[in-house]
Amino acid sequence: MFFSQLQNQTDRPAPTPSAGKFIVIYGINNLGKTTQAKMLVAKLRQKGLAAEYIKYPIYDLAPSGTLINDYLRQGNFHKLTPREAQIIYTLNRTQYETALRQKLAQGIYIVAEDYVGTGLAWGIGAGVDEQFLKFINSHLAKEDLAILLDGYRFSESVETNHRHEQNETLTDTVRLIHLRLAEERNWQIINANQTIEQVHKAVWEKVKKIIPSADDSHDLEAMIKKSYPQPASTDKLPPAFNTTTVINPLSSPNKNSGANPRFLQPEEKVPEPKLKFSLELVIPVKKLTPEAKLPTRAHSDDAGFDLYANDNYTLYEQEIVAVGTGIAAAIPSGYAGLIWDKSGLASQGLKTAGGVIDSTYRGEIKVVVINLSGDILHIAQGQKIAQILIQKIETPAVQTVGALDITQRDDRGFGSSGAF
Repeated sequence: MFFSQLQNQTDRPAPTPSAGKFIVIYGINNLGKTTQAKMLVAKLRQKGLAAEYIKYPIYDLAPSGTLINDYLRQGNFHKLTPREAQIIYTLNRTQYETALRQKLAQGIYIVAEDYVGTGLAWGIGAGVDEQFLKFINSHLAKEDLAILLDGYRFSESVETNHRHEQNETLTDTVRLIHLRLAEERNWQIINANQTIEQVHKAVWEKVKKIIPSADDSHDLEAMIKKSYPQPASTDKLPPAFNTTTVINPLSSPNKNSGANPRFLQPEEKVPEPKLKFSLELVIPVKKLTPEAKLPTRAHSDDAGFDLYANDNYTLYEQEIVAVGTGIAAAIPSGYAGLIWDKSGLASQGLKTAGGVIDSTYRGEIKVVVINLSGDILHIAQGQKIAQILIQKIETPAVQTVGALDITQRDDRGFGSSGAF
């Protein structure tokens, strides 16, 4: 029955899904494919798209899933040869084919971990005829985008009872076959031995090229700029398109200990603030992405505003990363923004490095952090990462002199006063 179904589907052209996109992430085992596939699904949903994750083979499908699990992990009770195993793998994909095409037709983006290319690579590596493998899979839907994660395996993820993961020689061979297939089939190759966040960003750069809405059309500011080109004078912008929010760091309408800072939503364009010696100093803050979170204070009398990560990050031990906040600010002349640690994060080993935001800077505020924890740290989008203090500063002139005034301390430093 399976082969008659296969022949019937092979005799006619495979229908091309027009709504959703079929994205497959390939690669040998233990390279973080699951993590990247799920992060991509989350990113697509964040962009307002329906997206689902699937992992081939699908073990819940009978009888194919049961047979494959036995072949890989239970000692191959049915004594399947590599050729027979690949036929079962194809049956598994075929059993899910109708559901896959229906989801794509409904506009759902499918992110799959492994697919036809996986069967080709492992089958060829095990000695199965390549043309035979291509034929028995020829009726299946084609990927809209295939990404190959290539690199050295993460040994801590290896399953001790997995038939393929315990075979280093076969795995090395299959890795090379994946690279050959990538060249033949126009797969996009990404180095898997980067940080999780670096791989995710590289994957997204490939994916957004095939998504009509990935040109930031979900970004309100980008839509405005695209539909309403900015005039020579920004003073002519309609008030409705002003997306600047103003934060008052010195006062709050609610004096309770849990009060949030005051956010003012102007109806007209907010002029660049001038230094005012009053309790009404305001800081215009602009969201650079829809997902960005505005600075907040947990208590009305806190010295600093909390800053939030605008994306997901993974930091390995001693790694230094500039974490984007997705916001820009117009700090008044005569003031500076000083970025400091959050004590709770510092106690876990996440320390800030550097961090002076000048009043003339209008770019994204980024927080340079270093992982001193001795472990891998994960920063989630929307998580507090540091705090910024708005500090009044002096800007004295520098004058060259021949000698400095004499003091009792003179040049003693670097622990000179710390002796017992």
